[in-house]
Amino acid sequence: LETLPAEIERLETEQAALLALMNAPDYHRRGPEAIKADSSRAAAIEQALEACFARWAELEDKARAAAS
Repeated sequence: LETLPAEIERLETEQAALLALMNAPDYHRRGPEAIKADSSRAAAIEQALEACFARWAELEDKARAAAS
């Protein structure tokens, strides 16, 4: 639980930078392989964030149950 906020922040920072890159007007000039790699990484970041938030909720539920 203690490490999740830093991991989430790291992933969100990477996601924001990648999305800014992908939204640039000349992004298409990077070429199809770079675009495919960026799209794949964006999907992986989204999945990692979902897993982190699910794990966070799970750990908070366990902490509440233990405190009860």
